Amino acid sequence: MTGAYVLAGRDRAGREAERERLELVQRYHDPLSVAALEAAGVDAGWRVWEVGAGAGSIARWLAERVGPGGEVVATDLDPSAVAALGLPNVRAVRHDVLADPPPADGLDLVHVRLVLLHLPRRAEAVARMAAALRPGGMLVAGEIDFAGHAPIAPSAAWDRVWEAFAETVADAGWDPEVGGRLPGLLEAAGLDGVEGRALGGYVRGGSLRCRLQRSTFERLRGAMTAGGGCAGADIDEVGRLLMDPAAAFRAPTAWTVWGRRPGGPRA
Repeated sequence: MTGAYVLAGRDRAGREAERERLELVQRYHDPLSVAALEAAGVDAGWRVWEVGAGAGSIARWLAERVGPGGEVVATDLDPSAVAALGLPNVRAVRHDVLADPPPADGLDLVHVRLVLLHLPRRAEAVARMAAALRPGGMLVAGEIDFAGHAPIAPSAAWDRVWEAFAETVADAGWDPEVGGRLPGLLEAAGLDGVEGRALGGYVRGGSLRCRLQRSTFERLRGAMTAGGGCAGADIDEVGRLLMDPAAAFRAPTAWTVWGRRPGGPRA
């Protein structure tokens, strides 16, 4: 993924903290991804590309679903976690979706989750993924839209932290509202029958969603405080708020969108 991944761990402690954050990502987003993949009809013998495989939970699910006659190509800037799973029908590949050619073609399915928000040229990335599909093959994409994510009760510390977060991720090239743009991105790539689901909600402090947000703020603490938009004490206060069951929040919206490459039999 061309561009700096600002959440990457640069030392042992950072890598461990990011691993823990990715475990929260999996616990929160995997049920949404699996539901979409089940609806897509992933079946034995399929050839699939898992883009940005991360810690590998979806690659493992796909490997079980396609069976020994299928193949999962799991790509990431650092595919070591997927390679460590040792699954015989998973090929772990170091890959930059904007710099490297697709690792396979004629695919039945491409799945990408929480990757596009980090990329500077999202439309190009989606077009590359769509081109790797066979006619009738399906692209399933999952992303987040942070618009409106905030505590129900006003919090000056939250406002400062959120402004610093928004500036930090903008500087890194993120689009924190990319979830709502997914349908347009898939249609612009020429995919047919684009549909999707969006899950927002109302959550309490200490919930999985709030724990994930707290972890993300912690991973970006240095960058967020370096610009002077917020102080470490603000992040600490917001962290306590996110863990307080008495606090309530509007959750960010998780989008899952899918479409098919025109022509050929449906996947």
